[in-house]
Amino acid sequence: MSHISEIGIPEKSSITVQIPAGVNSVGELISSIATQLKFPYRHAENWNALFDTLCDLSWVPQRTVIINHEGRLELLPEQLTEYYRVLNDSMDSWRTERGDHELIVHFPAN
Repeated sequence: MSHISEIGIPEKSSITVQIPAGVNSVGELISSIATQLKFPYRHAENWNALFDTLCDLSWVPQRTVIINHEGRLELLPEQLTEYYRVLNDSMDSWRTERGDHELIVHFPAN
């Protein structure tokens, strides 16, 4: 995971969510994020719920949340498009409307 340390964020001020390569269902993807970030409430496994939760990280003590994708996801093309939209909109929300957290998303080069 050396590429994350290369970003230059002190480890104690960040938390990294690891998304394994080969995830092939929306439920598995959202569940993985929810488990690792310890979502504070029961969540629906849909894109709107994921967006809402990623825009409210008030229970996360670390300022920076990194979602690191270890490899290619095996979702349907329309699911990937929607996932990218949710991530992009969530990052935009933190950049433009909030300042207490930062959401960084990393995908491998290949």
